[in-house]
This record gives sequence, structure tokens and C-alpha cells, in this order.
Amino acid sequence: MIELLEQSKLGADDCKIWRLTSPLRPGEGTRFLDFCFVTMHSYPSRRNLSYWRHYYQYAFDGENAPEIEDVFYFAEVNGEVAARLWFGYAPANGFGNFGNALTAEKFRRRGILRRLMVHCVRDFQNSPAKCLACDTGKEYAAATYMDYGFKLIYGGTVGPMAIVKPEYPDFSALTKRYLADARPVRFRPGVVGDQFMIDKFLHYCPEVYNHSPRIDLDYRSCMLECRFGNGHIMVAENAENAAVGFAWAGKFDGLDRLCMTLHPEAAPYCGGMLKQLREVHGGIPLCHIQYPRGASYTPALEAAGARKLCTLAAGTSVWEL
Repeated sequence: MIELLEQSKLGADDCKIWRLTSPLRPGEGTRFLDFCFVTMHSYPSRRNLSYWRHYYQYAFDGENAPEIEDVFYFAEVNGEVAARLWFGYAPANGFGNFGNALTAEKFRRRGILRRLMVHCVRDFQNSPAKCLACDTGKEYAAATYMDYGFKLIYGGTVGPMAIVKPEYPDFSALTKRYLADARPVRFRPGVVGDQFMIDKFLHYCPEVYNHSPRIDLDYRSCMLECRFGNGHIMVAENAENAAVGFAWAGKFDGLDRLCMTLHPEAAPYCGGMLKQLREVHGGIPLCHIQYPRGASYTPALEAAGARKLCTLAAGTSVWEL
């Protein structure tokens, strides 16, 4: 569905603000999707660029629903698409992601992002979502987001940010509510709607963020690989039904890889999940590369019966499960 939210003047120019929610009718919103694809040039790798393009295509086609609610905002100036913004959340748990903000260069420094933010934050406050999180390395973007209620989780001028509903004082209060005990009580196949709780909420909690810089694929990327028919994914949940880790098995860079993110408190109990994952994946031996700057998943690997094959330069170890 496409809705016109605002029609106003931007100096001497005509400005329209649109909201798009999936699913869209065939051909509806094509100019907005084209703008997304054309302007997706700032990602650090071709692989990440491809993943986001596929995510947007799934969202516009309604294939993320009902597990994810995607909401897109676009500004048009004199009929030309000028800027975009997005948030998505999982209705099942209320956790979401915010961002993909971009203004075309010729329209910058005219306050367009702020017009989009007004509608975005209002819709978040009126939605069932508990929290939206993002990460930015740009000081002007962080300052703008803070003007609309976002807070830097770890202080400073850039980094992970979140906006939470008034019933929770801040992001830290949410982590204490859902991750006070991160020991898993169940393992299950992962679903599309897990991505925000894992990639944003779990990854930004201090026990993970401060000790586990993201080196392997994130959950969104692994889930997209599964949607392409490549691999299987498992999720570990605690007694609060919060995801405390995930593991993915699939082809990556020519290898049958094992990629994972685990809360440190959950890792010693996740051997069973890794065993289940290997069985679901057909019993194929899996290679896990553990980097010295990343989290140590040795307890989970050993509990699953994996063996360390070798240690490479700078402390990188290679495991086989």
C-alpha cells in the first residue's frame, strides 16, 4: 500500500512524503524500488549490497510478511524521488531495525531527512514494536536521530543507537528484562522474523557487543542464503523466548561453513544445537573459522564434538564439526 503522508513546500519546490507498506500490487512503487537499488552504493562489500537488494525485493513483494512488518518512507521533490528511510520489526517479539537512510546528493542539506523522521518515529510510537536499533558512523546522522528520541547505547558521538517505548527507560533496561539469564532452554529452526532480535538486540547487548566484534555473516545474511536454497539455520532461545544465539550451515566461499553468534552465557549449552544443525544439513562435515578478535565459541564446539584442525597465523583456528 502506498499512502501520501505530506504535501508541502520545500523552499520554492513541491515536496511529497510517501509511506509504503507491503505487500504492493505488481508494478506499484517501482520508482521507489528503483531509487533504492540505484542509491545502494555505500555498502562495504558487493555481497552485503546484494543481500540488502534482495531484502528490499522480498519486502516490496510482501514475502517478509507476516513475520516482519516493513515500513518505507520516500520523499519526492518536484516529482523526483529524493530520499528514503525504513524501519522493520517482528510483531512476534517487538524488536526492530531502523535506517537505510539516504538523501540523493543534489537534495542534501535541505531538511528532507527530518521530514521523514517525523513520520517514521510517529509510526513507531503507534506500532506494537518495543525497540528500533541501528548503527551509524556519521556524527550528523547520529545527531539527527537523537533529536527524534534515539540514544547512543554506549555513549560517544557515533555507534549503536536505539529508540525504545516509554515503558522501558533505555536499551539497557530491555537487555536486563530479556537477557538476564541467557542460558538456552530450547533450539528451533530459525525464521525470517528472528533477524532483528539477533542482529540488533542480541548483538548490541554489552556481553556480546563488547567481546564479539562481528566478523562472520550476520543472521539476516544467513537467512537470505537459506531463502536462496543454501543451508540451514538454528536458533537458541532462553526462558524469556529471547534469541540468545544462532548457527548457520551452508556453502560460503567454496566451503561447507558453520557461522554463528552466541551470547557468552549461552555458548557452553549450545553443543546440542550445533549437533542438530549438522544433522539437518545432511551430516556434511562443517568448517568453522574462529578469529582471535571474535568471540570464543570453543565451549559450544567442544560440546558438539568438533575438533580443532589447526591454528593459523595470528591465532586464527580452524575447526571441523
